Amino acid sequence: MSIDIPQKVTSAYTQSSLQNRTDLVRPAYSSQTVNTVNFRAVPVPKPQPVPQPMHQFAAQTAPQAFHQPAPQPVQQASVPYIKDMTIPQLSNLLQKGQKAALESGVRHLTFGFGWNVRDSRCDIDASAFLVTETGKVPGDDWFVFYGQDTSPDGSTMFRQGSTDRENIMIDLTKLDQRIRKVIFVLTINEAFAQHLNFSMICDPYVRIMDTQTGRVLLSYRMEELYANVTSMTIGELYLHNGAWKFNPVGNGVQQDLAGQCAIYGVAIE
Repeated sequence: MSIDIPQKVTSAYTQSSLQNRTDLVRPAYSSQTVNTVNFRAVPVPKPQPVPQPMHQFAAQTAPQAFHQPAPQPVQQASVPYIKDMTIPQLSNLLQKGQKAALESGVRHLTFGFGWNVRDSRCDIDASAFLVTETGKVPGDDWFVFYGQDTSPDGSTMFRQGSTDRENIMIDLTKLDQRIRKVIFVLTINEAFAQHLNFSMICDPYVRIMDTQTGRVLLSYRMEELYANVTSMTIGELYLHNGAWKFNPVGNGVQQDLAGQCAIYGVAIE
């Protein structure tokens, strides 16, 4: 069996609240505009240099050469991000690599993912890979995302969020005993085709909540966002000595969703 990743429909926020961001769009030139330009040029004879004595030339140029100011770097104006989402309060905030144990009595978890963007073309997706101790999925259907929203054991479900953009809910009481880790990945839809990357993303976060009470147990906000990264592992839920822990990873690679699937053994059509 292999997974067919359906063509992603651009989310509502990129179609509505972002479509009027004309200040981020470079104006295009129409064929009518180009045709009005007169490209004919009248040849102009080059002026001939006036010969000067060598001692006079040196006296004029040498002082200027030694007092020429050093070139200054060109500073590009930073592009402001499009804040169409209010980031919720992130309680019990973790730093990158700061592993933390979840409360033992909590068995129903909701992972809420959110972000803002600097480029309205950026459409982010959250996915979960349920892997065994080998680091690979037991089968292609153990990859949960917008095109396959429920794991075979019914433990893990993908849902669109309300306060958060997207949610992945996990019922640990239903989780297959072979699963030792759930890896959460953020990818940019059509990143390679549209030349998009994570330097165009702002405020990416995950918060882990008790599904039954809505209480925030842990949260993590990524800060290292680079132009050579097209997908990021935001965190991992893993089993260690019988207890479930969360690792805020925050590492990125130059892979799309299909590339991430290949890492964890999911076959893509």
